Amino acid sequence: VRGVGTTAIEAIQQVGRPLEDLFDLCGNVDLQKVNRKVLEGLIHAGALDRLPGDRATQVANLDRAIAWGQKAARERQGGQESLFGGGAQAALLKPPLIPAPPYDPLVQLNLEREAVGFFLCGHPFQEYRELVAALPVCTVRDAAARGEGTRVDLVGVVTSHTKARDRHKRV
Repeated sequence: VRGVGTTAIEAIQQVGRPLEDLFDLCGNVDLQKVNRKVLEGLIHAGALDRLPGDRATQVANLDRAIAWGQKAARERQGGQESLFGGGAQAALLKPPLIPAPPYDPLVQLNLEREAVGFFLCGHPFQEYRELVAALPVCTVRDAAARGEGTRVDLVGVVTSHTKARDRHKRV
């Protein structure tokens, strides 16, 4: 995952148990090593999909979870204990996730591709697969085999573009 280094992964592994939710993660890791950018990358990559809440909900609650985790860390460092036992973490009531509208599937795929470098959970063509199969299109490999000058139709996804002016005047 882009922007997630071994230091962050090791900090998460040090928790040593399955995580309950985003607040549990933020309350039990060193937020100096696992910062907002790292957490956002993990969410967009789908690494936290087993935790409650979809990706949009997790991102929407990220600032709250980080603030709660920072408060939990301060209370742990201060040695504050709960009257009922369980340490500093029990002294803080973990807030619930506030639901957020889910991402549009294409938005989620693009965020995933930005985080990982490729599509993991789907592909933008998924909903057009039957339509594309019915069209007279070929693969790039097939197009190359047809020879120079042969007209072919290809289907693709534009992932980025750059505007540039042509230096030559057109006649």
